[in-house]
Amino acid sequence: MRVLGSGNCRQKKIQTLLLIAVIVVIYFLLQFFTLSKLGSVQGWKKHHFQSSNIQHMEENGDDLDETGDRYEDGDKSETGDKHDGVDELVANGKGNVQERPKSVPRGVHFSDAGSYKADARGLFKCLESELRIPMNQVNDDYCDCPDSSDEPGTSACPHARFFCTVQIPHRDVQFVYSSHVNDGICDCCDGSDEWQDKRVPSNMKLDGKTGAVFHTPCIDRCGDVMKILEDEQRIRRQGLLRQKRYLVAARNLTLFQRQKYGPAGIFYLLSQQCYEHKAHEYVYTVCPFESVRQQGTGGFGAKTMLGRHGEWTKQKSGDYVHSMRNGDATLCPDGQPRQTQLRFLCGLEDGIIDVTEASKCRYDVRFSSPAAC
Repeated sequence: MRVLGSGNCRQKKIQTLLLIAVIVVIYFLLQFFTLSKLGSVQGWKKHHFQSSNIQHMEENGDDLDETGDRYEDGDKSETGDKHDGVDELVANGKGNVQERPKSVPRGVHFSDAGSYKADARGLFKCLESELRIPMNQVNDDYCDCPDSSDEPGTSACPHARFFCTVQIPHRDVQFVYSSHVNDGICDCCDGSDEWQDKRVPSNMKLDGKTGAVFHTPCIDRCGDVMKILEDEQRIRRQGLLRQKRYLVAARNLTLFQRQKYGPAGIFYLLSQQCYEHKAHEYVYTVCPFESVRQQGTGGFGAKTMLGRHGEWTKQKSGDYVHSMRNGDATLCPDGQPRQTQLRFLCGLEDGIIDVTEASKCRYDVRFSSPAAC
């Protein structure tokens, strides 16, 4: 009996020790799991805090490096290594204009800034070839690259394009060909294409009474351009409010007919009447999508067909172009028939703005309508 009692006691001790061991293991597993979760939470908090700070600094215009840290004073690279220039937009009192960062070579559009960084050897790679040249030969007034890409800011290369320092948002990119750089005429609204400030001899200056030609010294006129754009936006908003009747008129058109008259057939209503416009010694009769005719004022002479029917060549909000061909070929170069570009622009009333003869037997009609807004 004593032997049996001693065995039972030993067995109970072993069971107790095993139970304690299991409890200890479970305890340490719980501790490890808890610490792991806390580490994840702390890491998330740190990341969230850094992201919030980065967003806050971006909103306040603070400079950040690639890791999201602030630049210290004197830490910015003059060659633009820490910027690609794409997101560096400068608001400078002229509205929300976009301006080329100073770190980007003159004449380069800021979206192309990444292509104008020196490689590890300090060389620039021509954009359309494998040729590499020292970075200091970019914009040195000598054409090295076969594609002219090393001279975006001078007139040295025949096929180069100079992108204006200031770009007007939501408009076509503003650029001039290299032959117009430093020619004494201000093409860019900010005058950046005339950085040498060369003066045109007085006997060669154009009057520019229409305000279309400005000579050096250039004046920053981007603010005036932005004001015009603001007026255009105001007209566009009002024009959109007047479009309902154009859409209602096209409601019963077939799908094919709607395609003929623009998006959702919105220009259909204009095809239901003709419009007249007097210019110089002629009267122009425009029947949108049908015909354009010209006749001398006072009914003098026969009517000349300038174009008929045609097709859309451009459909862009605020600017729609319908090309009308197969006009009268009499007295036209090589017997080619007359053609008319009917350009619909956003306006508050339906009507012809002007008619011009762009070249012999080639006509442009600008037409205002809320349908184009």
